[in-house]
Amino acid sequence: MPRLKRKRRISQQVQPLPASNHGRPKRYAVLVATGIAILAIAGAVFQALRLFRGEEREFSDAPPRNPVADFELDAWASVLKDAPLAVDGPAAEFQSQMYGIVEPLVGKLPNSTRARCLLASVHRRFVRNAEAARELQQCLALDPACAEAHYLLGLLAMGVSDNPAAEKHLRIAFDIDPRWADVPLQLANAQISQDKPRDAVQTLETYLKLDPRDAGAWCELGQVYQKLDDCNNAKRCHLTAIDVAPDFFEAYYGAAKALRELGAAEEAQKYLDRFRQLRTSETESVRVERAKATDEDYKRKAIVDMATQAGAAYAMHGYYVEAEECWTRATTLEPTRIECQEMLCRLRPGDAERWLSLGHAYIQNGRPMEAESPFQQAIELAPQDADGYAALAQVHMLLGKDLGKAAELARTAVKLEATAPNYFVLAAACERMKDWPGAKSALRHAIELDPDDPVYQEAYDKLQEDQSP
Repeated sequence: MPRLKRKRRISQQVQPLPASNHGRPKRYAVLVATGIAILAIAGAVFQALRLFRGEEREFSDAPPRNPVADFELDAWASVLKDAPLAVDGPAAEFQSQMYGIVEPLVGKLPNSTRARCLLASVHRRFVRNAEAARELQQCLALDPACAEAHYLLGLLAMGVSDNPAAEKHLRIAFDIDPRWADVPLQLANAQISQDKPRDAVQTLETYLKLDPRDAGAWCELGQVYQKLDDCNNAKRCHLTAIDVAPDFFEAYYGAAKALRELGAAEEAQKYLDRFRQLRTSETESVRVERAKATDEDYKRKAIVDMATQAGAAYAMHGYYVEAEECWTRATTLEPTRIECQEMLCRLRPGDAERWLSLGHAYIQNGRPMEAESPFQQAIELAPQDADGYAALAQVHMLLGKDLGKAAELARTAVKLEATAPNYFVLAAACERMKDWPGAKSALRHAIELDPDDPVYQEAYDKLQEDQSP
């Protein structure tokens, strides 16, 4: 159904400007914040990066303590093959960029299981599975209790349909890190593939005691109970999944199926109808997102993800120059990558531009409550720079708080730098304060400074129309 056209107030038109190609927001981008201390940033970021717990118990720059130069792969892994790498074209460029991130990391940190697991994951992405397995066995030579290496070996084993080997490695990973959601889900799949549904139930029940908010795991457990014809438990699990995530449409189908088996046909139909409604809505949204995404978007995201994780591995061992290079690369490609922007602020706490970029990232990720503090920090570091004042003014307007302060900040921005965008922010602040003469005056200045931008004239015309009798 087409959307109804509505008159928009000036303050509703003020939007964050897109980030530049150099990973920093353009001037006057909307920024955000609620007090973020540097120490708090550090803890939050490393949690967000999902560093594996206790992955590297000992570390030195010396050669690996248990070198495995000519080891033989496990019997199941002897069938793994390596696909040839691309020679030229976009595929070769993508492979070069990915390996260009992880190979220097392993060279710098030869004893780091995290670094070697990242290299193995790149091998696996490019179907170099034998190379991945060798790298992972190097990890286990360094640390037999490396959960990530066991997890990745389990996935490789599943890829060649050796489910017993997959279960062995995934079970070890689960015992080491039972809260890592991907592990119990894959372990349960390996157990089900061997016709061991009761083992899968035990795996998932154990995990859900640790993380009862995982709707996907509840749904998976409900499906296993359904295979066992335990419809009461299947119903319980699917309804719990719905309580945790009301829009998780797969759970509605599972609940409907269990209820129908239990003879509650009318109630089952309600859940089935809701399943169809949610599935149609999500399918359409996924279709739209896929239509927007390109192959280059997926490649860029992969590079950003790998650079983010490599930066964390460098930082863990004190290689902050290399970490900064990785995180800068990530934010150049994806300025809204919050964890990288946070860590760059931590590395360069005196750089006002870093704080502006962080605020911009919060805004773009729909977290305006967290943007105020970075912008305030930018103002304190660069009190003669208008950008921080204009951005913080817009945050106040977005949050609907202290509109008088927003107008004051906007006036300061105009005083420091009388540009059309700054006058536009001031116009929005005046409009929110119902200062119609002030809004019109600011818009006239914006039009005079930049007559080629139609946004300012349109805003002025709408304001005139709204004020006409």
